[in-house]
Amino acid sequence: MSDLIPFKKSLKLGESKQSTTKKGDLLEEIVESLCSGYNGAKVERNIFIKGKTGISRQIDVLIEGSYKSFDIRIVVEAKNYNKKVDIEIVEAFRTKLSDVSGNLGVIVCPLGFTEGAIKAAAAGDIQLFQAFDHSLGNTAQFIPFRYIEPYIQSYQIRISHSDSSGGRFEIPSDTSKWLFHINNNHLNKEQLATYAWNNNLIPKVSGEHTADFGVLKISAVETPQKFFYMELKLNIIVMTDYYLKLFPASFMKNIQNGKGNHRVAIDLFSKKEDMIKHGWKYFTTEEDMESAALPHETSPDMRGMKIISEYTLTEPE
Repeated sequence: MSDLIPFKKSLKLGESKQSTTKKGDLLEEIVESLCSGYNGAKVERNIFIKGKTGISRQIDVLIEGSYKSFDIRIVVEAKNYNKKVDIEIVEAFRTKLSDVSGNLGVIVCPLGFTEGAIKAAAAGDIQLFQAFDHSLGNTAQFIPFRYIEPYIQSYQIRISHSDSSGGRFEIPSDTSKWLFHINNNHLNKEQLATYAWNNNLIPKVSGEHTADFGVLKISAVETPQKFFYMELKLNIIVMTDYYLKLFPASFMKNIQNGKGNHRVAIDLFSKKEDMIKHGWKYFTTEEDMESAALPHETSPDMRGMKIISEYTLTEPE
């Protein structure tokens, strides 16, 4: 849908108003951010390491961690060139990688690599990645994220097969004065619905569902010591709110195997008005949400991204 985001014309490569230095720093920041998601890894940017030759080597991004009993050092070179990286860069990087005892080398360039560079990298422990980001001006892609939040719209109490505890007892017609005895707790009708939700007695999807409590003791607020045994069912109508937001794509792609990783910062809010205020588009049906997302589903590894809310209701007083 054209009204999901304001139209913004992307700059063509080579026409960026940023200086080469700023664009180089930006690329390093993007690479650092994309690499920082590795569990237990330490990621540093723009540091110097003295190599085995005694020469101080500048490292754009360094990733250090461990795998089982092995220490791993990954050296990343970010090349913000206005052309493809050639074989000479790969060969020079291999020398640096060996000098600083790197286990794996990575070269990142927004414009890609020549055939010679690709063959040279394949001959050693070097992987080649292209970085894509709106700030680099080499992608206009947005990734649609769906947020799905079910909630209880209404509920209705159904009781049957009553049996007195002894003595005369009349249950009030006002259901707000009923108490439901569950696991040594005395719950009112609002707390009963919350109990059904929190204990997964109903599926948390749109529709009319029945929470079957079986036989319970039910009493009045004024006389909790006098009760009936009743079969209790709660008819609950669950509705769902649907939201969609387009996030600017930022990702690296391995040109040798096509795999990659994305960077997306998701913002979620507890109130509907705050969701809409921060750019989430609201929908009443899943079909409408999917129709709005479909034109933007251009990244196979990020297609159909959904966040389904699972939460515990706070027990009413």
